[in-house]
Amino acid sequence: MDIAKIVSDINNDGYSLVDSWFSLDELNRLRDLFEIIINDKSLNTEYSVGKTSRLLKEHENTPERLELRRLMRGDKTKSICDKFFKGDYKLNPDIFLALDVVGSKHIAHDLHFDIIPTLKFFVYLTDTDARNGALRIVPGSQNWTQRLRLEHPEKLSLKNRDISRHLPHLGDEVSIDGKAGDMIIFHTDVFHRTGDVSNGERKIIRGHSRLIETLETDFDVGGSLLSRVFKKFF
Repeated sequence: MDIAKIVSDINNDGYSLVDSWFSLDELNRLRDLFEIIINDKSLNTEYSVGKTSRLLKEHENTPERLELRRLMRGDKTKSICDKFFKGDYKLNPDIFLALDVVGSKHIAHDLHFDIIPTLKFFVYLTDTDARNGALRIVPGSQNWTQRLRLEHPEKLSLKNRDISRHLPHLGDEVSIDGKAGDMIIFHTDVFHRTGDVSNGERKIIRGHSRLIETLETDFDVGGSLLSRVFKKFF
């Protein structure tokens, strides 16, 4: 695995698709863990049709949850974060699981960038293409977001989330199709959205890695602090 090329692709295009990130045994175990955790109502978060769960540090109180976190925080993941981040970071402290079916709808289905800059590790548990909700990305669009962050940080806050969804047309969306076990690694400054499921279902797990300084920042406000944090990404 060429770590330098993966990070270069993320910087240039906003994302990198890595084939067969997990072995077949690891993939099968991830599928088992997915079913256990997605059906644990204590971890479910609000969704329309389908299911989603959020696994935080304080939820690491069962063997299955700990095993999932271990699989999502392997050496390859750490090597990429080491090379990508310009500062200390937290490796996938938040892990999300999602089952999308025909009729699933969430704010992530709108084209957007994330207010909180994040490097996401996004694994397909099913073969996934445009028909069953493959992730959609506008390659290279992270450059526009990064200029906005540096020039107008005061505009970027969770209270002004709408700004992340009123976007210029910078190119066509690309469906990031992949096989079960493939990993998409993308920086959330790139314009992206969850694809619509018209047939079948999509099962994914994603981890969110962030600079520690980002985690300590109040994103309800904008200003110079945010600008300083953002500069550590570029």
